[in-house]
Amino acid sequence: KNYTTTHGTICSRHRAIAPTTGRPPVDGRKKLVGAFEGTDFPPRGPAAIAMGTRHGGGGITPSYKQKRPPKLDLGKAVFGSKATRRSRQVPSDAVPTERDFIQNGARLFEVLIASCRGDTNPIRMFSAREIMEATGNYGRLLGSGLSLVYGGVHDGRPIAVKRGVGHPRHGAGGLFHMFLNEVASLSQINHRNVVRLLGCCIETRVPILVYELVSGGTLYQHIHSTDASRRIPWADRLRIALEVADALNYLHTALRTPIVHGNVQSSSIFLDDRYSAKVGTFGFSELVSSEGMRERKGLWGSGSHGNSDPEYDFGLSMTGASDVFGFGLLLIELLTGKEPPDGCYVGTRSICLEHFISSTQENLLSSVLDGSILSEADPAQLVACARVAVRSVTWDVEQRPTMKELVQELRRIMR
Repeated sequence: KNYTTTHGTICSRHRAIAPTTGRPPVDGRKKLVGAFEGTDFPPRGPAAIAMGTRHGGGGITPSYKQKRPPKLDLGKAVFGSKATRRSRQVPSDAVPTERDFIQNGARLFEVLIASCRGDTNPIRMFSAREIMEATGNYGRLLGSGLSLVYGGVHDGRPIAVKRGVGHPRHGAGGLFHMFLNEVASLSQINHRNVVRLLGCCIETRVPILVYELVSGGTLYQHIHSTDASRRIPWADRLRIALEVADALNYLHTALRTPIVHGNVQSSSIFLDDRYSAKVGTFGFSELVSSEGMRERKGLWGSGSHGNSDPEYDFGLSMTGASDVFGFGLLLIELLTGKEPPDGCYVGTRSICLEHFISSTQENLLSSVLDGSILSEADPAQLVACARVAVRSVTWDVEQRPTMKELVQELRRIMR
């Protein structure tokens, strides 16, 4: 086809592609004009379920991104029935603004809170004034990435306040879906090794989440710190691995509706002042049925490329095996002190997955291990953990262990 017009071409499979105007034509073999401008990816996970698109196939594009009235589908609780929407022409002055989007989202959020029934982790609503006072007008920045995290104190309790800033890949609507995912997932969870969600604020332009403050930083910061005093000894690394595995097993097996975390990596694991692990960052999580822990259905990929399941990167949905793959990479990071490669790129701070696997299978493990743990760790434990990691990252999902099996294996190794 000719892709050199200034209007681009709309894909027949993914209608999210928006045309552009006012730009000169370019060689279509080099660039599809405007292919991803204005694109908001469809909702996934808890947000998708709440919006009636359980497997992420439908989705919404925030109205403030559109030049004409969009077809929004936030569920009957927010906008009424589909029949009503089809039967009327929406006037231009009735197109929801960004403010309306957040307000309508607040109503949907209330529905999600009600579904929690308060029997697991009841959360509260914070006002914008409370957030400002607790953080000292956002004066203490703790970290940044897809979100800005600020430290604060509320009612004498240390808190962490997370305000999303987003990424071009996800758009403003993606921020909102990630917000809903965190709320829907964490409001159901009560586990000592999962970061506790205290509440949220939806009075602000960008929704804000409030957590317990986990003061020790992320596992990533400790593993890759140049400060020797922050390095974690092997005994603590093994215990942290078991705590993370136990938390993931809880998500997969102990809840009324299982949760797939979807973004298991060292930067999503937080440590308290005793080096106890707490799993956080649930923006990519998914609520799935018990059957869905094993099913693989078409979805758009997400999460961090370097730590995501290869099958997921090829367009298949997350399952329990996806978290197992991420956990396997986490084990490799704890063993080698190097992070997973970013896609095909392997830098000086990352390790080639195939190289680790071959070193383990050929009894050359010591050549890839973190030198700081070689002198203190039991060699048998290192070999056993490496073999567990290799089984976890195999491309054949049927051959991967479950998180329950990983917990049992790690406990046996620790004895």
